Amino acid sequence: MVRLLRRARERPADPELFSALSHSLRYCGLLQASLAAAKQARRLDPKVRVSASHTCYMLGDYEGVLEYEPDGINYMRNLALLTMGRREEALASLDSADSSLPNLLLVYVKALAHLIRNEFDESRNWIRKIIHVHDPEGRYYVARHLAYLGDTDEPLALLAAAVEAGYFCVPAFTRDPWLDSLRGTPEFTAVVRKAETRHRQAVISFLTAEGDRVLGIPHPV
Repeated sequence: MVRLLRRARERPADPELFSALSHSLRYCGLLQASLAAAKQARRLDPKVRVSASHTCYMLGDYEGVLEYEPDGINYMRNLALLTMGRREEALASLDSADSSLPNLLLVYVKALAHLIRNEFDESRNWIRKIIHVHDPEGRYYVARHLAYLGDTDEPLALLAAAVEAGYFCVPAFTRDPWLDSLRGTPEFTAVVRKAETRHRQAVISFLTAEGDRVLGIPHPV
């Protein structure tokens, strides 16, 4: 994050740089800064690829998810539709998924489709295919899915591993209703406390690197 902020000061017209910065800021839980970086990337190049749909979802801005993912069977779009109560629309989109999708995305799509149908065993079997996903944010999505299905040990382990690997998006941990079944356990409390520690360090690093001036925002969270 700090390295990208320094480069953004030097190259303020590089949309790919701001797109990457948005991604790293979200991992640190600096969601307002992440969204500001994504908007700057799109201002510089309306066609640049950004991951702001994830940022919007963590903010609870589900209409924003649809804005950044307007078409297709994208997982985040349909997750937002489900959260908004538009289950049938999400299911129809998921059922139209092309089997040639990248393997990881297809697994998320299949697991979500089974979940919407209340086919929980099938949903669990699908999502567990990627329980060892390398990306820490990917682990977070697997963990929340399993927690929604009522599992405990695996999602807790996945969340702890995600924080260790660099995903400490505190707003996601504290607001996500799919994690409600884990709240109150000492293991989840420990995970959140560690995420909060790293999150606070990230806020300090962001302000020290003058990220607020780079992105023109009063506060990154």
